Amino acid sequence: MIVSDLEYVSSVLDVTVSRVKAASDLPALLAKVPGDEVVSVWSGPAIAGDGQPTIVGAGVARAFIAEPKSAKTEPCERAESAGPSAEEVNISILDHPSYSDLLNRLTPHPPREGARVSHQPHMGVAGDAWLQFARSCRGTDSLEARELEAQTGIRLPVGLMSFGFGPHAPGIILAPRETWIEYEGSVWHISLRSSTPDQAKHTRETAASQREARSFGSQPNRLVAPRGLSLDTGTMSRRTWATAVSQVIELLGHGHAQKAVMARDLEVSASSPIDPRYVCAQLTRTYPTCWIFSVAGLTGASPEMLASVRDGVIKSRVLAGTCAPGDGHALLESAKDREEHHLAVESVTRALGPITSALDAAREPFLLDLPNVTHLATDVRATLSRNHAQSASICVVVSALHPTAAVGGTPTEEAFTILSRHELTERGRYSGPVGWIDAAGEGACAIALRCGQLSADRHSIRVFAGGGIMPDSDPDLEVAETQAKMRPVLQALGLDT
Repeated sequence: MIVSDLEYVSSVLDVTVSRVKAASDLPALLAKVPGDEVVSVWSGPAIAGDGQPTIVGAGVARAFIAEPKSAKTEPCERAESAGPSAEEVNISILDHPSYSDLLNRLTPHPPREGARVSHQPHMGVAGDAWLQFARSCRGTDSLEARELEAQTGIRLPVGLMSFGFGPHAPGIILAPRETWIEYEGSVWHISLRSSTPDQAKHTRETAASQREARSFGSQPNRLVAPRGLSLDTGTMSRRTWATAVSQVIELLGHGHAQKAVMARDLEVSASSPIDPRYVCAQLTRTYPTCWIFSVAGLTGASPEMLASVRDGVIKSRVLAGTCAPGDGHALLESAKDREEHHLAVESVTRALGPITSALDAAREPFLLDLPNVTHLATDVRATLSRNHAQSASICVVVSALHPTAAVGGTPTEEAFTILSRHELTERGRYSGPVGWIDAAGEGACAIALRCGQLSADRHSIRVFAGGGIMPDSDPDLEVAETQAKMRPVLQALGLDT
């Protein structure tokens, strides 16, 4: 069922909750999900003491797709509205969509000339639709649901979301049909089912759903590595991309922007289906300090938390400036990398200023050591203003932040203009926000980095990476940096990079 309007007629969903005895690590939870289901994943470390749940979803009960109403709409004359307005964003509602249904609806539109990358109301519109849906669900005040909220702070139902880098790329919030939530060692199973006016039938279905909650996934499913892997050149070869980087460096040197983040891709093909459960399990073992995610086939391990919102408190982690592992001392002394990092932090604090009542960012960055790279990192903490707390707060915050200088450049629009001419790779949802949302509109979003997009048949995956280009950048070093950033997904697939 697809309806292109918020005033839709659809069945109300019942939420049933059971606390279950199960292993609480991500690979064990992933093994509960059948391999033929649409898999949704969020898992990662706490940020500045803010604990994060592990969420594993199977299937889709309902999905909300946010996209421009028409790719052919003429640009608005007003400069501040040279992107879709909230009225020009379409919400499509899909009941029980298949994986191919989701990918078909998430295909990017042709970019609209004159659109502004910093003007993207998709997340706010989708967040409002999500809150309307969450309020309509029944069973969210059960004893089990209240117990889950008391221990985790999460109000049911919970959804997974992923949005595009540019305004022409659709975004999604989806509610899994079956969800496991792990928090501090406890595991809950949540089921979403359609309600029915037949009370006797409703009672039978509820009892059956509760039995399924206890037994679903009791027999672990095998997580199997893909076979017959081959690596192909992406949209741009390394040489072509290095040439484009040289052209961007020249533009930056002439003052067209201070920084531009260039992306590239590679394609990995397999003779057997690529299982996102397997990829996530491998990533969490190798990159335990990253946030592991998979939403509508976009799967990866991000080191950068765009924003976490709990009880009105915003926490964000900014990464910019990269070196090989073990070279952190030189990174701290690099004027180029320190300036790149300063620009990224400044873009975050500037974006949060209008929607917060208090804001704090560390004066000096710290080194974040990962197996493949080391980053300069800064944690930012802020308090959401009261007048912004009534909407889906995680969507409000993420809309204000995206895109940061770490994924687009600075100044934002000038950098985007450069990218639209020299970056031939269609990013889709790569480098966009990815995360989770609860019924109160709170949650967390990382930036979709160190990731790849699975194809509809799951026999190929486009792996993305990007690098911050400054006037004194070296094209060959930037190529090497993107190679290092692709390594997490390539290694998780089983490729020796």
